[in-house]
Amino acid sequence: MKSTLTTILVMLVLASLLNQQHPFSSETEVKAQPPAQVAEESLERKIDRYLESEVAREKHRKHSDREKDQPRRRAPAGRTGELHHPDHREHERHMDEHRHRIQKLQVAAEHLQDAGLPELAHRVHREAEERQQRLQQLLEHRHPSEHGPHGAVQESLQQLRNEVHELKREVHELRSILVERVPERNQ
Repeated sequence: MKSTLTTILVMLVLASLLNQQHPFSSETEVKAQPPAQVAEESLERKIDRYLESEVAREKHRKHSDREKDQPRRRAPAGRTGELHHPDHREHERHMDEHRHRIQKLQVAAEHLQDAGLPELAHRVHREAEERQQRLQQLLEHRHPSEHGPHGAVQESLQQLRNEVHELKREVHELRSILVERVPERNQ
C-alpha cells in the first residue's frame, strides 16, 4: 500500500513537471495499466519506462518540427568523407539519450526533495549518480575502433596487421622447411 502511494505520488510529481514544461495537447494518447501490473513493477523500471517515453515523445516532436521547418539537406558527392560515420552518429545519439535521462532523474530528485520526500529523493538521486558512473565507464572502456569517425580506417589497419602477422608466420614455416631440406641434400 505504501509503495503504491509512493508510486502514485512520484508519477504525479513527474506529470506536474511535464505539464509545466510541455503542456499536453488534446491529441495525447494515454496508455493506462491495470493496477496489478503497477504494483508489480519496481520504481526504477517505472522511471526508466517514463524517461524512455519522454525521449521518444521529444524525438518525435523534434522530427516533426524539423520536417516542417527545413527540407532535408544532402551532402555534396565529394564531401561524404567529412561527415561522421553513421555508427558514430548513432552512438552519440544513444549517449545523448542517456545523459538526458540522467538529467531528468536529477530534476525529479530535486522536486521530490522539495515535495518533502527526502528518502525517495535520495534513492532517485543515487540512481542518477549510478547511471552517470556507468555511462562514464562505458565511455572510458569503448573499443578503440569505435573512437572518432575513423573507426573504419582503424579496423582496416587491424586487418592489415593480422594479415602481416599471418604472412610472417608462413615465412617462418617456409624457412624451417628449407632448413630441413638443405641438410638432406648435402648428405
